[in-house]
Amino acid sequence: MGQTFRPLRAILFAACSLPLCLSLCVVIPGGVGSAATTADGLSAPAGYTAQHLIFDDQFSGTSLDTTKWNTYMGAQGGVWNADGNLPLPYSGSTMPGGGTDAEMYGPSEVSVDNGLTLSAQRNTNQYSGTYPWISGVVTTEGKFTLPTSGWYVQAKIKVPDMTHGLWPNMWFLPATPGPFNELDFVQGGFYGGSNDVNDAPIAAGYFDTAGTLVSEAVPNVGFDASAGYHTYGIEWTPGVGIKEYVDGNLVWSITQSQVPGGIVAQGYEIILNMQVATSADSGWRTVPTSTSPGGSMEVAEVQAYSSSSAPGSVTSPTTTPATIAVATSPSLSSMGPIACVGADEPGVVPAAPCKPGGIKPGVVLPAAATPEAPLAVLFPVAALGLVGGVAFHRRRRPQQV
Repeated sequence: MGQTFRPLRAILFAACSLPLCLSLCVVIPGGVGSAATTADGLSAPAGYTAQHLIFDDQFSGTSLDTTKWNTYMGAQGGVWNADGNLPLPYSGSTMPGGGTDAEMYGPSEVSVDNGLTLSAQRNTNQYSGTYPWISGVVTTEGKFTLPTSGWYVQAKIKVPDMTHGLWPNMWFLPATPGPFNELDFVQGGFYGGSNDVNDAPIAAGYFDTAGTLVSEAVPNVGFDASAGYHTYGIEWTPGVGIKEYVDGNLVWSITQSQVPGGIVAQGYEIILNMQVATSADSGWRTVPTSTSPGGSMEVAEVQAYSSSSAPGSVTSPTTTPATIAVATSPSLSSMGPIACVGADEPGVVPAAPCKPGGIKPGVVLPAAATPEAPLAVLFPVAALGLVGGVAFHRRRRPQQV
């Protein structure tokens, strides 16, 4: 079978030719999200009950439940096998090394011992010359699909130390052929949340039906996410919007009106994987060196809830949304000023301008003059790799068909 390539997570786009909605800065209310969760069972999120629960895995025992999970990367019925060069049980990117993936995936890096462990380590098998790292992935592809009517997924996760290029992920791809609206959630190691990337376990984003990244945010959650388990939740409502939470606190949202073509009703699969960055990613996220250690992402539980009520009527936690920032310059090539705006507010709260070389990633700026925003952290546009008005954004996602 042939394969097509969709430029997801590694989009090359002319910044001035499309509406700019890159979210580059987050202001978190003081103290929000500071309490770590334990490795006990998850409670239903606000607005949902046990009757809404449609998927639950606490990874009990010592074997992966293969009625729920695969140990290869794939989507829409296909295995990502690098143009046929990686036979099962392996899978991986078609652009290792030269792209943004240093890893291949193998079931040896997936283990269960009353909890799921996805590991990443130096590769020593016959593919090590192409894929210097081997890591773990699990997906529900072909085994469980989230409902098109709306859902809430939450997982209790302990991310690894992300200062050496490890890239833990929980994200979502369409399960069936059609629009390929990638939905990003947990993915750590990005600059922008603070001086310590371990305070930024999320790079939230949504791709429209044209494959364009519509919005992205790198929230500073206010604590070292690698120090313990935390609950990461995402609510997806077609025709309404998407909300992402950490320990019940809203950290990112996008509405139907902000997405060209809207938020499309389609079934999604759940993906958890340990990516490893390459040198091509340097400048906007951490990358490994020759001495960087491996690591693992620990997952205590994954749950999915169906929204049985009308779209938009599910009650969300009563927390103050994070404040994000957007680039306000009409030309990214000029690296114009950055201003903080509320995620759901039309007004602009001025922040210090960001010029090339003027501000380093993670520099703390004076706070916006609101009681909910004691500090602001600015993520310079330059950290996304913008050169001459063009941005290379994250990973290339090959899809086998």
